[in-house]
Amino acid sequence: MKTITYLFGVLLALNVHAAKIGDEATYKGTFLEAGVSKEIQFSKAITGFNSDTEQFVVKFTSQVAGAPAREQTLLNTDQELGDESMALQIIENCTQFSGEPESVTLASGAALATCKMTQKDPAGGEITRAVNVAAVPFMIAKMVEIDAGGLVTAEWMLVSYKKGQ
Repeated sequence: MKTITYLFGVLLALNVHAAKIGDEATYKGTFLEAGVSKEIQFSKAITGFNSDTEQFVVKFTSQVAGAPAREQTLLNTDQELGDESMALQIIENCTQFSGEPESVTLASGAALATCKMTQKDPAGGEITRAVNVAAVPFMIAKMVEIDAGGLVTAEWMLVSYKKGQ
């Protein structure tokens, strides 16, 4: 579970959309650990803004392998959530950001232009992570993470999203 929490933390750190109350994103995928495949589903939604701390209230709900859903309330500043113009700049100049342009097709059939950015674990581990940056709430259209030792594999993709008003 520690690995899953780490992976979700990566998602929370990689956000690029002008944050608005009502932004929502839902993801589905699989997590493979020690040869056992587990289904993952999680969603994030901006539900409010705390004007005292100047932070957005983000509801994060996750469910792994049919277990009861876990819900957390997170606080993120506008800088942590990024903005859509930054995502578009990354996509338009993808190779300058050491990425490769890639189209990601959602279950609805909608195709998203993305910049696939691949990196090794900066802590010196053997994890390879590929993130598809898109101009959607919370930035991520797709993420694949593989432990070179074969112990952990995770892949999830955006199922649906809604931009707030």
